[in-house]
Amino acid sequence: MIRRIKKNESHLSSFAKKILHITIISYFFQYAWGTTPQEEKIWLFNKVSNMNLFEKDDREMRLQLNKLYGGVSVNTNDDVLTVNNSILESGTVCKIKYITLNKSALSYFYSEKTVSMYKELFKSEGLIFPEKIKVFTALDPDVACPAPYSDLVEVNNSLIFSDQDYVLFLNRSESNAGKAKFSFKEKDLNLYCKNDKNIKEYDGISSTICFFKGLSLKDSYTKFIELNKYASNYLQQNLTDSNESYKKNNASVSYVWHGSDELNIKLKNDGEESEYLFLKVNNGVSLSIKVDAGY
Repeated sequence: MIRRIKKNESHLSSFAKKILHITIISYFFQYAWGTTPQEEKIWLFNKVSNMNLFEKDDREMRLQLNKLYGGVSVNTNDDVLTVNNSILESGTVCKIKYITLNKSALSYFYSEKTVSMYKELFKSEGLIFPEKIKVFTALDPDVACPAPYSDLVEVNNSLIFSDQDYVLFLNRSESNAGKAKFSFKEKDLNLYCKNDKNIKEYDGISSTICFFKGLSLKDSYTKFIELNKYASNYLQQNLTDSNESYKKNNASVSYVWHGSDELNIKLKNDGEESEYLFLKVNNGVSLSIKVDAGY
């Protein structure tokens, strides 16, 4: 005997469907994908990509994005994900229950062309875009973080998301103290800077990321000169507001300002080239150091 389903039994209420959906998803990903509670992790804003996905560079747009997202951090603790931004009065963008999905890049972006665009952008950053990615997304689709935080993608040691076709990178903090490592009570450059683990040293190229919380660009420059003996041998002790270039101790040095919030310094000495990019963001100054030893 076949039981006929009455009309009022044939459809679950929207509320029941929602509960069923969450229960099934939670069960499936906990056991099939191994998304068990994790220790606390913190990612801090690192940079905006040097070009957008269409291989265009709009310096003003990048500067705006740096100002908008420079104070962003992401915290995951067990099954809760929190996005913070220091430019907000409350400091918190969203706080949600989340899951992680292990996916291929193609299955996530649905387009080989889009995957290729990401690969080219990552290549321009000296990085490799992997075939497999991890997606951080809301457990309940109706209670998700607002765009562009609705989906965060973990690639190597970074979380990424996109805005205005640029990719924004957040790097994993090595300690739960996060910003404490940038304490200005210590006179040690290592407390402000760390090697960029996403860039492997090859052909003599290395990358370092620094952050000077609460300082102006000029004060950050002074602090850097004070703590970096190599740079202090060639760079000016007192920073001016004008573009200039000069030679000192057989080295060539150039200073180029882009507005009042971005300074690019290049130092060439004995075949080695160092680039120092100072960028004013909402809660301080970021400094990116790239060194090409030329071998």
